[in-house]
Amino acid sequence: MRSVILLSSTAALLAACAVTPAPPPPPPPPVVAKADLAPPDAYYFNYALPARDASGTFASPNINLTEQEAIFHLRSALNVAALSCRKMEGMDMTDNYNTYIRKYRLTLAKANRTIDARYAREVDGGKRARDAHMTSLYNHFARPATLGTFCPMALKHLNAAIALPDTTAAITDYSQTAVREIEDVFQQHYASIEQYQIAYRQAMRDNGQTPPPMATVALEEQVGSPGETLSPDVAAAIAKAAEEADRDAAAPIDPTDVPQPN
Repeated sequence: MRSVILLSSTAALLAACAVTPAPPPPPPPPVVAKADLAPPDAYYFNYALPARDASGTFASPNINLTEQEAIFHLRSALNVAALSCRKMEGMDMTDNYNTYIRKYRLTLAKANRTIDARYAREVDGGKRARDAHMTSLYNHFARPATLGTFCPMALKHLNAAIALPDTTAAITDYSQTAVREIEDVFQQHYASIEQYQIAYRQAMRDNGQTPPPMATVALEEQVGSPGETLSPDVAAAIAKAAEEADRDAAAPIDPTDVPQPN
């Protein structure tokens, strides 16, 4: 009997000294899926947008134009369209663009001289500054991602412009309207990129990720934004515009059309 008690006591003592096994490790946390929001174009995520001004408008060379600048900016838009859109079905504007240039040759020449005179008087760098502005303007109009919308809009305004009465007042008024509508193509392009970037960054937060900050870029630095390779037609457009401007400037004009200093 004593042996049974002794054995029982020993067993109880050994059981009390036994090490309790560790609980099994918790299951690994679920893998957080990477934010999946397909962009309209692959470069949208890192696209450095132009800054917005106080009114919410993205910075653009087409903002706050004088009447003469609007005339010349419309001509620049149509010049780019005539070169960049011609391979798209129904978008060859070469003949109508040449008609437009012939019809408004003197008005365009006056606008060009007026703008040159203003740069010479008011802008550091004079002609160099204007050349840089025109390069920025042509690059702005020639963004490949916008051509599907820009080309039909340019065609609409080219056809409307050559149908106007052949007066300076008519093309002056129309140019301001046309440039505003053409610029809307680019404002909407930037807005769609911004909306994508905001939505993607929110999706990253929802998935436990830390999104990078959204970047903006100064107007003069916009050329060559990530993933947006500009068309080689831009250089041809700039050269063509310079050639036409030089030819127009040499054309005989009414002396009363010569811009006078303010």
